[in-house]
Formats: sequence, structure tokens, C-alpha cells
Amino acid sequence: MIGFAIGTGFGVLLAFVYGRFKGRAGELVMAAMAIPLFTYLTDWVLYGNWEVPNGRILVVSTPLGEFTPNGLIGLETFMATLVAVLYLWFRSKESLAIDEMTGASLFIWYLLSMDIGLSASGSFMFFVLGSALLAVLLVLSDRKPLRALKAVPCRGELKELVSKNGLDCLTDGESYAIYKLGNTLVVGGKVIEEFPRWRELVECVLRAPSAGTKDKVLGYGFIFLPAIVGASLGPGALTAAALFSLAFVSMVIWGSYTVRRSKQNTGEKCRGVMEEYAKLFKRKAKEKDKRALVID
Repeated sequence: MIGFAIGTGFGVLLAFVYGRFKGRAGELVMAAMAIPLFTYLTDWVLYGNWEVPNGRILVVSTPLGEFTPNGLIGLETFMATLVAVLYLWFRSKESLAIDEMTGASLFIWYLLSMDIGLSASGSFMFFVLGSALLAVLLVLSDRKPLRALKAVPCRGELKELVSKNGLDCLTDGESYAIYKLGNTLVVGGKVIEEFPRWRELVECVLRAPSAGTKDKVLGYGFIFLPAIVGASLGPGALTAAALFSLAFVSMVIWGSYTVRRSKQNTGEKCRGVMEEYAKLFKRKAKEKDKRALVID
């Protein structure tokens, strides 16, 4: 369990330190990536190059039983994934601003799938266990989509406008994003302050239909993609690089698809105000962080 102790300890420390500079969203993303990834790479260095002559099978005895070197890599990476999930659970509650919520949470799902793919590259058993874990987490998130959001109830005209449509409303004082989460409209407070056409914008978002069953199933399928690919690969640094790249590209593809679908759902009447708002959102995101990835 040396690799697990080293990788997990370093990953937790890195996430915590990174969060001091990049905020809670950066901390959570780093935890989802670094804790399992460093455990995986440490284990690969320790156990991945063992050669046994004459076709014999080498097993390593652990408190959890005997494992082949590859199986031990899968086991300890899966254990590190569980540590990452617990870290995310305790550190995410009411911690993300409205602007951070969509980007960070989306990337974290794909990173968790990557983590499962890493453990599955050691043993297929951990693809089965990891997929079950990811499915449970998705169900829990769907039931409580606002758990990580740091926001307050809307007031005044905004509250009245949203309540007419039978939805709850949350806002903050620092964000520019606007979207639906379950039966709640989430509106960044800066939109109200700096976007003159915010009433039209809110009405357009309210009229847009929520994602249907087809889109939800497709979205879940995309999330599982890194895990599925990892199960078909053997352990190694190239596998780690490939799965991270796949997780990032899959997130961008799905993000682009959902943005395009949202624009289509708002209809032609809303195209002008949506385009004007998109320019504002992109400009403010770049002002905050020049390296920010804005999907539009």
C-alpha cells in the first residue's frame, strides 16, 4: 500500500494548496484529478515493470488479499478514487459560485470517469465497481443538484418574474451565468447589475425546455466514455495521458453540444439577446482569467 499512501497523500496536499491560489473550484477539480492519478502513476512505477520468467504469475499479498501487480495498481487507484470522492463530498457543500458550478462540476464528472478508467486498466473488476460507483453518484447528484452551489434566494422583480413560471430562484453577487438546475433558475447577480436586457434574458431561459430523456442518456454515456476506454487498455503513463486527454475532449464536445442545444431551444425571438449576453459572459470570463475556456 506504499503507492496508495504516497499518491493519496501528495494528491490531497496538492489539491489543498492549489485551492489556496485558484479557489474552491480549482481545489475540487485538482482533487478529482490528482489523488487517483498520482496513486496510479506511483503504483505503475513500483509494480508496473515486474517481469516473471517461464510464464509464472506473480501475486502481491495485501491486507485485502493477493493481487497481481496490475491488479494491485487497479485496487489502489480505485481506493484513491474513493478518497477523492470523499474529499469532494466534504469540501464541495455550498462552496461554488454560480459561474463556477457548471464548468467545475462538468469537468469533475469526466475526471472521475478517468479515475475509474485508470483503475480498470489494472483489472476489469474495477471497471464494474467503478461504474456502479459513478452511477450512484450521478443519481445522488440528480436528486440534489444544488448541494455544491453557494447562492441565496432571489428578491424583488427577479423573484416575481421567476415565480410566475413556477420555479424557485437563486442568485449571488459575483456571477454572470444563468441556467436551470432542476426546478430552480440560477441567475448570477452581475447579470442583473450589468446587462440592461436581463428581463428578456430571464424570460428566454425560462421558456426554454429542460433537457429531455434522450439528452440525459447521451450525456451520461459521454461521462462513462473514459472509463470504458480505460478498461480496454493496460496500465502505464501513456494510458494516463490518453484518458486525461479523452476526459478533457469529451467535456468540451459535450459542453459545446449543450450550449448549441440551449441556443436552439430558446428560439429565434431570443437569438439577439442571447448573442448579446454571450459576448458579455465571454468578455467577463476572459477578464477574470485570460486562460479560461469559454464554450460558446
